[in-house]
Amino acid sequence: MSTPAMQGSPLFQTIDQFRHRDDRGNGIQHNGLASKTTGDAAKSLWRSSSGWPDTNADGTRLVSYEFRAPPADPKQVWQNKTGFSHILENQRQQTRRSLESIADVANMKFSEGPRTAKSEGHISIGNYGQKVDRNGRSQSGNPHAVLPGSGRGGEVWFVNTPEEHSVANAALGDAGRHTIVHELGHAMGLQHPGRYDGSFTRNQLDSHEDSQSHTGMSYRGERTAYMRHDGFRSSAPQLDDITAYQSRYGANLKTRNDDTTYGFNSNTQRDFLSIHRKNDKMVAAIWDGGGTDTLDFSGYEQDQKISLKAGTFSDVGGLKGNVCIAYGVTIEHATGGKGNDCLVGNAANNQLRGGDGNDVLYGAEGADTLWGGKGNDTFVYGKINESNAAAPDRVQDFVSGQDKVDVSGITAQLGGRPLQFVSRFSGASGEAIVSYDRQSNMSTLQIAGKPTEAPFLLQVQGELRRSDIVS
Repeated sequence: MSTPAMQGSPLFQTIDQFRHRDDRGNGIQHNGLASKTTGDAAKSLWRSSSGWPDTNADGTRLVSYEFRAPPADPKQVWQNKTGFSHILENQRQQTRRSLESIADVANMKFSEGPRTAKSEGHISIGNYGQKVDRNGRSQSGNPHAVLPGSGRGGEVWFVNTPEEHSVANAALGDAGRHTIVHELGHAMGLQHPGRYDGSFTRNQLDSHEDSQSHTGMSYRGERTAYMRHDGFRSSAPQLDDITAYQSRYGANLKTRNDDTTYGFNSNTQRDFLSIHRKNDKMVAAIWDGGGTDTLDFSGYEQDQKISLKAGTFSDVGGLKGNVCIAYGVTIEHATGGKGNDCLVGNAANNQLRGGDGNDVLYGAEGADTLWGGKGNDTFVYGKINESNAAAPDRVQDFVSGQDKVDVSGITAQLGGRPLQFVSRFSGASGEAIVSYDRQSNMSTLQIAGKPTEAPFLLQVQGELRRSDIVS
């Protein structure tokens, strides 16, 4: 498990723990289960499959797919199956959206229709009702797929009966859509992370990340560690699925490589990355090819924890660990909602907006611009180099006596003593200068660190007093 900071204010320790709660690999264990890096988790998903080949070596796999029509007599027995049925439009549409989400993250192209001479892979999708054993006895069917290869490779079978029609009626965030993504994952070559099929025991789990929070190929729900999705499911590849697809098929850097907003006010044209109402839920991993991008959770009223660090999970809309950013992705901006939110940035030049409520903003590295919004807000720093003259952070709406600047993480690194406020640096670490220009209504906070590093420098719009600083 990650280790929280042992020094600094209680608030700083809470932020530090949030920043490291999704650390993985490197000997970390959770409740006796070893943690794997995303690269090792991806290897487990490709355990004994090679995927579809790039036969023309152009860097992109062209995979055709078709919806299998039932035989003239749907009760006939074929491949130990019976009770065949047509695939209706909703199921077709949900399947197209699922394939689209795979092509978003990997260098794949999907073409609806029969296999052609240009097809480098082919997926056939059918519905049936029951399995038939060697003695002709029927039993309940189950969704399944065949890994890529010749012969039956790429076959996908779903169950559609009066008792089981979740896939036929699939919708965003439900078990049906999740099942479609899962079985298409098999048809693309992904396997279960652990060596199980149909059911599993704890001993068969591959790792702590063998969970639907990290991969849609797992049978284990997300209720591990701190996560809670309240029955909502992922409707597209999850964090380690994205790593796995890209490790075999290459990353699609053309996907959303312009300025993109995720969540409220989304321009992604993807249902699983868009939120329209405050009661909507989002369970997703975000892949983005570039541009200047924003996580917008401004319409939610619950307290939220939002992280812009790749490979970490955010708690938004009343769920926990439900939105994450894929490895290799940089999201620059984040907007909180009406609750008491915690926003954590990354090494880019972030814009963080707390919104209403008593918010906590941690910009981390980069020249960040911060708005606390309404409420009693706190701007947190843990290292001298997180804001300096070369790349200063700027707090845009500071209210003295109401808002705070917490630099206790910095003073902990400098020996644990409170700041020594001075009018001029003497060369000793831990000295601080606070200045305020009434004409421009701008304050600055400078903190001297080690002689070898540039001093901390924070710009504040509004008057910053010594009493507003937590050290």
